[in-house]
Amino acid sequence: INEREEIYLASYDGYIYRYKDENLIPLFEVGGQPNGLYVNNNIAYIADFGHQCILAKSIVDKSNTLSQLVKDFEGEPFIGPNSLVVNSTGSELTRPAVLHGLGAAGRDVDREPERLDLRARP
Repeated sequence: INEREEIYLASYDGYIYRYKDENLIPLFEVGGQPNGLYVNNNIAYIADFGHQCILAKSIVDKSNTLSQLVKDFEGEPFIGPNSLVVNSTGSELTRPAVLHGLGAAGRDVDREPERLDLRARP
């Protein structure tokens, strides 16, 4: 929940919703299968299983333009991703498919995960 008492939801039907004042409002369609969602500074970051990538989109922009932030790890496609993990300041996104041994092509990864700086995105 944010300072405006809004909750953002990723639905397996491909939509991102905002819940406020007991109303569920569809914001936009991802066109895939969004599994994880993080909203910061009016940007939605989406872990999308259908597209097998991390997407970003402004929640205030009325166009349906999605930016693909990352779709692979070390040149191999994601299997997933299923979730997003953000640092305590909200400025870095950890590549989620790497975190729990769900690395690209199912490889186990035993090292510090890569991070994406969100301050320069999308």
